[in-house]
Amino acid sequence: MFDSLFEKTRYAKVQLTVTTLAALYIFLIILVQYRQEFYPEPIPTLLEVSVEEKKLASRIETGIHINHFQEFSFTKNKFILDAIVWFKFAKTTESLATLQRFIIKNGELLETERLIMLSEPIIKILGDDVLVCFHVYTKFMANIHYKRFPISDHRLNIILENRSVTAREMYFESSPENIALSDDILVKNWEPKAKHTVTGFTQANLKESDPAMEINYPAVVFSIDFKSIGARDVISLYFPLFVIFFIGLLSLTVNIINSVRLGIIASSLPILVLFRMVIDNTSPAVGNTTHIDFIFYAIVFLSLLILFFQTYVMLELQRIKDVEPGNTAEKAMDSLEKLNNNIFFGIIFLLVCLVTYNYFR
Repeated sequence: MFDSLFEKTRYAKVQLTVTTLAALYIFLIILVQYRQEFYPEPIPTLLEVSVEEKKLASRIETGIHINHFQEFSFTKNKFILDAIVWFKFAKTTESLATLQRFIIKNGELLETERLIMLSEPIIKILGDDVLVCFHVYTKFMANIHYKRFPISDHRLNIILENRSVTAREMYFESSPENIALSDDILVKNWEPKAKHTVTGFTQANLKESDPAMEINYPAVVFSIDFKSIGARDVISLYFPLFVIFFIGLLSLTVNIINSVRLGIIASSLPILVLFRMVIDNTSPAVGNTTHIDFIFYAIVFLSLLILFFQTYVMLELQRIKDVEPGNTAEKAMDSLEKLNNNIFFGIIFLLVCLVTYNYFR
């Protein structure tokens, strides 16, 4: 039975068919993951202002209109924002001097702790309310998760804070409709899908042993979900990587006595090592293992297994040629071919398992 199965699977046609099916499976699992909408960045949580505190504090409705991003890169974690931040409040309840002390968290500030560019206030009276708008221009960073790189959507959290007052003096209110995006925000390969807002206050404990020594200030989070619509990084990273690997894998389909088998895999490995430079130049600078990192390490590991086996085959063939007599040599060659066959299907099985694990991890 096993000999019959071996005879069927040793043919190149069967091996190429299995390789093609494995390649299709890998393509489909990457495609499914790419088309899924998944935003790994959580929306930051803020402490909630109590009802009693709201009765004492000034209510400020807050929103943002994003004109465009002069620079927008999730990979580099660098964003240059050109926007209009607005505040709406009841007359005589708040001062302009206090309102204009807001900042964008993780944004670049001047020595005066002001944004890089903050315009003079644009004031508009709306019945019993006052609308104050500021044109802002700043560069900031966000908390970006890269585990699924390059297959990932992202959520951009813009956190606005006013550290000149406490939550008992002023609190923010907002809603997703208070986030507006212009038609030409200059965001390539990313499509805005959903908007979220969170309001409340942040708190800093100055002394852990003394709860009374704490300060807090109002804050609002403007979150925008961006769907990736460009597959350039996915194709340019995965396609060459798997092509190089499958070329090395197909060295196992070459006649067992042909020394070119070792040459194919021996030339594939240095190309894989050099391709690591391409991955490093494209990937974000993070300490954890990304999706493409795991695939790369898996492929290098499997390629090394092929290289070690091919080296063993060459040494075993030399031993058979020098030592083994006729009939014994034929049996040894037959055993070597069966081992080669098992290694071939074992490598494919391991590859499929590792790619599947990487999908679910």
